[in-house]
Amino acid sequence: MIERHRTLSQANFCMRQHQELQYTTVGELANLLRTNGAQTLVQNIYKYTANIHGSDPYWFQRRRELMAQAEQQRLRGTLFWTFSAADNHWKDLMAILGVPEDAGIAVRRKVVNQNPHVVNFYFCRRIEKAVTITSTILL
Repeated sequence: MIERHRTLSQANFCMRQHQELQYTTVGELANLLRTNGAQTLVQNIYKYTANIHGSDPYWFQRRRELMAQAEQQRLRGTLFWTFSAADNHWKDLMAILGVPEDAGIAVRRKVVNQNPHVVNFYFCRRIEKAVTITSTILL
């Protein structure tokens, strides 16, 4: 609801800024899109939707801000990783825990919950291996 309100207020603001579009009919807009005026219209709309969270212009603007910050701080070759455990879907972990390949998710979840020490050890080894491989590639 908040995003819908923000979108409507941005559309109203855009229309107030561009008086020539205020009384444009659907047919005139369609004709404008078929001609060279489409580029200008799209750029205007794109500019006004940059503060609508989740929209393409929003993420493009955040990307530009991040790139500018990295350039300002001279950050080159920075690597950002986020790890999450897909512990119920790792076939090799399930084999280590003795879970049959055709076991359902409930069985896999139960075995993982009963053996957190094995899952933790396995996850740590996967991360160590990934870091080793990546550092070898980057060096």
